[in-house]
Amino acid sequence: MRRALLIILALVVHAVPAAAQITNFSRDVNSSIDLGLAWLDQAGAFRNPSASGNAAGLTALALLEKRESADLRSHPRGYRNALPADRNRLDQVMPFIIARSRNAGFYAYRDGADTMAMAVYLLTGGPDQAGALASIRATFDRMINNQGGHGYWCYSNGGCQDSSTTQLTMAGLAAARAVFINPGFRDDARVQRLNVAVARNCQRYASAARAICTPTNAATATTRLRAQLASRPPGAVVPDHRGRRHQQRLRPGLPAVAVQPLPLR
Repeated sequence: MRRALLIILALVVHAVPAAAQITNFSRDVNSSIDLGLAWLDQAGAFRNPSASGNAAGLTALALLEKRESADLRSHPRGYRNALPADRNRLDQVMPFIIARSRNAGFYAYRDGADTMAMAVYLLTGGPDQAGALASIRATFDRMINNQGGHGYWCYSNGGCQDSSTTQLTMAGLAAARAVFINPGFRDDARVQRLNVAVARNCQRYASAARAICTPTNAATATTRLRAQLASRPPGAVVPDHRGRRHQQRLRPGLPAVAVQPLPLR
């Protein structure tokens, strides 16, 4: 009898919708984001061409990642669920980013940021699907081709061991991976190239920090990602954080984040 009551109680609790998690802090953050986006809009960040220049990808990403509300558990709006005014902004700036990304030379900060913005735009229903996909492939290939033999990316080539340019490039590659493992845009060959580049970078970070670059548990990570995808509402963005793992900082001045190869499936 007691067991039956516990089961019934568990089912009732599970069926009750969770209350929104809105705090004074989350309201302040949400308001600050809105004010920041409004300032960027007035400054011309979302125009074509964008006044943000090489940082246009980051400003567009801030708009795409805008949350639905001040609820701490609210999802990013992306393109599909963007408010009409925000969608109008995206309709201006994204064609600029997509067009310039196709045939540009490699620049780590710009290519990493642009790829992040284009990936979210593509995966959340941005109208220029073909253009965004073609430009993501182009920036991906540039980033892969410009990695130095030491595993890092420099500003416009692989000629120096710079951690900040490497981090932006890796963020872009992680975003591209979310596209290439998506059933609608699957690209196993590029995922394999990414795994090789990430492994090279991981080995260098591990060597420099005297830390261990531990492998990802492929089955667990993939199962977790599939569960996330199944539980998110249409249009929600599922962040793919498996492209990086925190490692202990053993020496001052060295990056505290290393990346590691990811399973194809």
